Amino acid sequence: MGRHILAVDSDPAALHLIASYLAQHDFHVSTAAEVQDMRRRLSDGQADLITLDMALPGEDGPALVRELRETSNIPIVIVSALGDASDRVLALELGADDYVTKPFVPRELAARIKSVLRRAEGRGLAPSRSEQPRIYHFAGWELDRQLRTLTPPDGRPDRLSHGQFQMLLAFLESPQRVLSRAQLLAATHGCGADVFERCVDMQVLRLRRRLDAKPAPHALIRTERNAGYVFTAKVEAVRDWIRPGRHAGLDRPT
Repeated sequence: MGRHILAVDSDPAALHLIASYLAQHDFHVSTAAEVQDMRRRLSDGQADLITLDMALPGEDGPALVRELRETSNIPIVIVSALGDASDRVLALELGADDYVTKPFVPRELAARIKSVLRRAEGRGLAPSRSEQPRIYHFAGWELDRQLRTLTPPDGRPDRLSHGQFQMLLAFLESPQRVLSRAQLLAATHGCGADVFERCVDMQVLRLRRRLDAKPAPHALIRTERNAGYVFTAKVEAVRDWIRPGRHAGLDRPT
């Protein structure tokens, strides 16, 4: 049996179309018409990918995407009648891997699902969690990769959205290097060229506001005209909770 797809949609016709077409292409498909059904099926067995309608009756679509992303790494492909640019950008920023607008062509949906699954398998080749840096220090700030929290100088930790976390992590892993919009798009969403580059500009703007770095010569994120963006600060990466200038036995989480 092929990869397991969990299709979540309140429209019986859409569920039937998704399930019947994917089953013809060697996928194992489970369906859920409500969030409770989705959660129950996820608890029964790990799906390889979820197709999710953002407009389930009585549900907050963005909150549902955020919940899924915070509790699992299962790839998410949004299948929704909400086709505005703002809906697409928000879903991707919250952690969805791709977005297909209804009415959709089943063949295109299957191709996108296969593409997302290939990218997910590629991410599985990354270094193990124990080999990755846990903490990044820059300009007095601290990013905790495991907790996804950002701590300002003399401030308290605060959680980042999925999109902001992925973008900041991309910058911190390649400081003082020009990153193109295409590179940042791949780092934050892994989506194709059909997702407009201006969503990258929007995320950079939000991240700048978060870091209180204005687009000036000394900004942490500098714009390189016709090239992309550069993270200008020096970055120190460590694998534990030891902070610069502190004893190894101190300053660990309780």
